[in-house]
Amino acid sequence: MVPPTVNYRKAFYYNFVPSKVEDEAAKSNNTRFGVTRNLVEFREFHPASVFHPAFPWQIRKILVLSEVYTGKFNLSFNDTFEYIFRHWEFDMANHVASGKKLFVMICDVTDEKRPISHINMYFEQAPDDSYLLESSGLVREHRLKEKDEIGLFWDTRFRAFHFKLLHRGPFN
Repeated sequence: MVPPTVNYRKAFYYNFVPSKVEDEAAKSNNTRFGVTRNLVEFREFHPASVFHPAFPWQIRKILVLSEVYTGKFNLSFNDTFEYIFRHWEFDMANHVASGKKLFVMICDVTDEKRPISHINMYFEQAPDDSYLLESSGLVREHRLKEKDEIGLFWDTRFRAFHFKLLHRGPFN
């Protein structure tokens, strides 16, 4: 019998009630206690989403104009936690969730016979709790435009994002 895979999920823990020490520190500084947020990791008993090798694009998105202009793909909070952070080590996810950039590699497999690796790309948190994947090189190389559809997934074997241009938008 094969032992079940242990899954770890990451989530934010919000502290609304200050400890006695935090409350006294706030009073001594004449400030109010602010809600704090920490990334935590917990064991999950439900299996991770199924990875299908024939069509692995767990994150599919239609590009908007701001993503094309900035060269940064905006990934939702849910997609990031479900399909990326779930596969990352806690320290990697915490680095990004605490507001720092994490340098990553993106493997462009649009031309499956000649994949291209892009290094020195980065992943960061946006001000609105979504996440940004710097991808200006991909935008230029593929001449991506608004309404183009792309696919992304985190490859746990190579510890890199995989990217593919799935469909061109209308009028491209």
